[in-house]
Amino acid sequence: MKSMGIDYGSRKTGIALSDDEGTIAFPHKVLPTDKRLSGSIADLVITEGVGQIVIGESIGYSNKENPIMKGIRQLKKELEAKTGIPVLFESEMFTSAEAKRFQGERDGIDASAAALILQHFIDRNKTDSA
Repeated sequence: MKSMGIDYGSRKTGIALSDDEGTIAFPHKVLPTDKRLSGSIADLVITEGVGQIVIGESIGYSNKENPIMKGIRQLKKELEAKTGIPVLFESEMFTSAEAKRFQGERDGIDASAAALILQHFIDRNKTDSA
């Protein structure tokens, strides 16, 4: 099943997609975080044939939600209503830093972070089901 990964940010949101089998994640695009975000993502879900969405959960070192989680929870709720597919959380801790380490400070860092979130989810679930 094809999956989508999301790295939500206050200004930009990174989107990643898996292959059709759901085994490897690829950066896809960066969207502005505005009032059209959930609709743009829902359209992408349809055009790409996505069966589940994995969104980065922003939890700090103290195991408490970061302030951005309010927006993440709202996006999750909107996507569940608009798409009717599962929207799951996966930790996003260090994914932006990891993406910057791999590719430097170039455009698309948010999509790369989304791909890391999605790949972590894929790998963890592959291990859990083995």
